[in-house]
Amino acid sequence: MNDLQFDSLKVFKCQNCHLPLQVDPTMLHLSKSQRELLLPREDRRPSVEEFNLRQESQDMLKKVKTGKEAKQLLKEDFQSSDFLFLRDIDDSIAEKDLKKGFEGDNDDRKSNEDSMVSELDVEDTAKTLSTQIERLSKLFEIMSTSESNIDYPICQECCNIMMKRLKTDYEKAVKERDLYFQFVKRIEKQQLDESDSSQLSLRQKEYTDQTKKINQERERLLLELTKKEQVEEELDAEIAELTRQLSEKKANERATRKIDNAKQWDKMKLLNDISSLQYQYETELNKLDQLRKTNIYNESFRISHQGPFATICGLKLGSYEDHKVSYSEINAALGQLVLLLMTISSSLNIKISGYRLQPIGSTSKVSKFLADKEDWETYELYFSSNFSLEKIFKRETDFDKGMESLLDIVKQISLSFSTVVSSDTDINIQDERTRSNDSMLNGGANRNANLRADRLFTESELPYMIDGDRINGISVKLYGAEPNLEWTTAMKFLLTDAKWLLVFCSSKLSLQ
Repeated sequence: MNDLQFDSLKVFKCQNCHLPLQVDPTMLHLSKSQRELLLPREDRRPSVEEFNLRQESQDMLKKVKTGKEAKQLLKEDFQSSDFLFLRDIDDSIAEKDLKKGFEGDNDDRKSNEDSMVSELDVEDTAKTLSTQIERLSKLFEIMSTSESNIDYPICQECCNIMMKRLKTDYEKAVKERDLYFQFVKRIEKQQLDESDSSQLSLRQKEYTDQTKKINQERERLLLELTKKEQVEEELDAEIAELTRQLSEKKANERATRKIDNAKQWDKMKLLNDISSLQYQYETELNKLDQLRKTNIYNESFRISHQGPFATICGLKLGSYEDHKVSYSEINAALGQLVLLLMTISSSLNIKISGYRLQPIGSTSKVSKFLADKEDWETYELYFSSNFSLEKIFKRETDFDKGMESLLDIVKQISLSFSTVVSSDTDINIQDERTRSNDSMLNGGANRNANLRADRLFTESELPYMIDGDRINGISVKLYGAEPNLEWTTAMKFLLTDAKWLLVFCSSKLSLQ
């Protein structure tokens, strides 16, 4: 079938929603047997025997033809009954509907169907599009005049809706049928009871006896129930009293527990605070001990050696041909040495005669008082790149004079230590004669420390003796020349003596 034919089939509309339909092509080529299947027949109606009913019910239903006859039959059965009809059925309307449903419509519909079927029995050779559409129209008209009360054609969606509606109607009909069956059973049961009056009187007597027994039992149970209610009231009162006592007891326990918990909490907080304070106290004591043991002078001025070089605060003091050291590092080391000597003298209140130290880092200086000039002359304690005639002619420079002054200052400090040691020893001897045994025991440790510190200068003095511009026989003057190994060794001896002075100063200050 071409597209034109398909478009032509869309002339049909759904009789329910009035939307265009597309008829299946198989509807155009229905055989006679297929058309017979689509047309309803009276012989297809179900008979009474098809329902699963008892024989008496089937006989009763066969006798009933119209609504009037059914009502007359029911009136005869219920004349002496107590049942009431909830609604009256109009006999004329019911009879008219039944006749119209079973007789009147059948003749007209049969004549119409026969005429329409005869028209459909046209030769199949006429297969024009208009003929096919006319056939379908007549077929739908025949199907619409059937008992289904449905106007054809209809679409698939409307068909589904109608199927649901028919299913609902079917379920209602089934419920109504079941209601009629129950009603028939009740009628049969009532007829059976009325036919046996003797049994009814006997049953009434039994019912009367049972009623008396039930009343007696009821009175007995009421009396027993009254007693039970009294007991229940007493038990309820006792339960209420016990519940009140239990609530009071729980409230008291909660209050007591709350107080105990508060006390325990306060105790725990106090213990935690005590533990924390004790830990802090011990920590601070440890820090205090560490600080007491810490020698601030040793920490500030670390004097050591690195191969042939002596170092102070990590700065090398010296240089020679194989191991060159920059002037800036040597100058910084000399500045630290000047600062160390000034710190020792100021800490122990030692007055240096004829000299003034000027620690200025890498450009430190020393001033010397000249008696003949009655004036102060300042010498540089650092290497300078400035041109001078002394360097050319190898004469004594200001740097050489400054180094010689530095040796003299170290010697004066050591002599001051010896004087302090001797004076302290005399004082200790005098105090020893007048001090009691208890005070001797209490101060024994301090005196031992003093004696140990004094032995540093009473027994061996400085490690390397100083004589003029020489230390341990090596001159500290360069006469404008570059630093060499001999001068580096002299600087090593100088820093060693300075370290001895530092140790003595630290011991004295710790005792104070």
